[in-house]
Amino acid sequence: MQNKSLNYAALGLFVIAMIAAAIGATVALSGHTGPREIYTALFNNVADVKFGTQVRYEGFPVGQVEEIRPVIKDGAMEFHLDLSVQEGWKIPVDSVARIGSSSILGGKTVEIRGGKSTSSLKPGDKITSAPPTDMFAAMSSIAGEFGDLSRNGLRPMVERMSGLVASADNLIAKDLSQFVRALNDLAGGLQSDVPQIAGELRHFAKRLNTTLGSVQTVLSNRNMTGVTNVVKNVEQMSVGFLDISKSLQGSIKQINDIVVKLDHVVESNGGKVSSAVSDARYIMQSLARNIDNFNHNISGTAQNMNEFSRLIRQNPGLLLGGSPPEEKLIRDIPTSARQ
Repeated sequence: MQNKSLNYAALGLFVIAMIAAAIGATVALSGHTGPREIYTALFNNVADVKFGTQVRYEGFPVGQVEEIRPVIKDGAMEFHLDLSVQEGWKIPVDSVARIGSSSILGGKTVEIRGGKSTSSLKPGDKITSAPPTDMFAAMSSIAGEFGDLSRNGLRPMVERMSGLVASADNLIAKDLSQFVRALNDLAGGLQSDVPQIAGELRHFAKRLNTTLGSVQTVLSNRNMTGVTNVVKNVEQMSVGFLDISKSLQGSIKQINDIVVKLDHVVESNGGKVSSAVSDARYIMQSLARNIDNFNHNISGTAQNMNEFSRLIRQNPGLLLGGSPPEEKLIRDIPTSARQ
């Protein structure tokens, strides 16, 4: 009886120990041991993520997902994840959180890739998030892109190709026969015109040979010698022009020197020139004031000369000191005598 009681007591202790070990293992596996610090992360898709999903830092388990809160922002749904991490765990500011899985059949985890910053996030801060990198999500995204490409790209392109093929069939059926007939007509016309074209080509070849003979005659040795002499004369003329240009440059330099000297003379005799200009201005003013008297006297003299010349013409003897002729009265002439 005593041995039986001991066996029951040992069995009970064993069961209690197993239960405690299971609880400890569960807690250890969940990572929910010791004090925790809460961080947040924002994701657009949280497929297969729930309460208790493991949070790992560079592959090392450091906590779990505590809560998922859907929030509508700018008309789109977003998900705020509260991540509980071991107290004192340093997460650099430039760290990035992603949802992924360590293997094809593995469960989803929140992977934190540590950054290189020396500054660490504080509890309650938001960890920068990035799209998931697991293969199934990538394949799903690629499949969606292929679906969009098929609907928006390939199908319209196939429809356009079908339209182009139909248009090509119509073109071949309607226009190709006309094109072939036009080619046949053109070939027939060329066949009838080939002898005439050949004759014209022979005539052109003869004229070309004659022209080449004339060119060879022009380019004879005698003419080439003349051309060479002309080229030499042109070269000599160019040398002469160069000498003339040098002489002109010397003349221009002398003219510049003369101009400089004239400037110097004008500058050095500026006072005299100003005095001469003042005198000339005074003379011109005097002439302008007395010009009316000069004109009056000249006019009177001209009248006197006219009177003198008239008297001389009437009585030239005045030049010899004679007296003027007597004036005679002219009687009236009878009318009969006038007639």
